[in-house]
Amino acid sequence: MQDGQLLRRCGRGEGEGVGEIALLRAIPRTATVIAHTAATVYELDREPFLTAVLGHAPTLRQADRIADARLATGAPPGDRDGSAAGTAEPG
Repeated sequence: MQDGQLLRRCGRGEGEGVGEIALLRAIPRTATVIAHTAATVYELDREPFLTAVLGHAPTLRQADRIADARLATGAPPGDRDGSAAGTAEPG
């Protein structure tokens, strides 16, 4: 969610990640993640993420395309850190 608006849903088995924009661009989180059911989430710190992405050019290009598309919604990065109760934000 961003400013109270649902941005997208991630479902089981979709393999989607969240928080990649902040990891790639070293900016504050752009949204808050709220789990409505039990979920398994994994946290990845910035350095291992960048090592994995930067070491594989096609992955870096894809990650940049995803970040650019999500940032293109026109909303500037907010001051959200995903630490509120009931939220989960890997990385």
